[in-house]
Amino acid sequence: MPLSKPSHAKRTLEQRLGAYGCTAFIRLDEKLSKPEQIDYLDLLPKQSNHTPPLTAVAEHQGTALLFVIDADSHVKDDAESIAGVRR
Repeated sequence: MPLSKPSHAKRTLEQRLGAYGCTAFIRLDEKLSKPEQIDYLDLLPKQSNHTPPLTAVAEHQGTALLFVIDADSHVKDDAESIAGVRR
């Protein structure tokens, strides 16, 4: 019998983060189109054909509280890319 993905994998990032009470966050894996994204330009890859290591940033009153790496997306989750995010 094939293994099925957990039910959370079918939900959007917004729904999954909302389940934890995180309703206000800034997407970093989408086209730059919002002024809030400008604060995080240094977290985006230098070349446009590379995937950003972070999916989103959750803020509260203008302060970053949580950096999100979406393991259900196309983002690499190997040790090297995680170490790069920490730097």
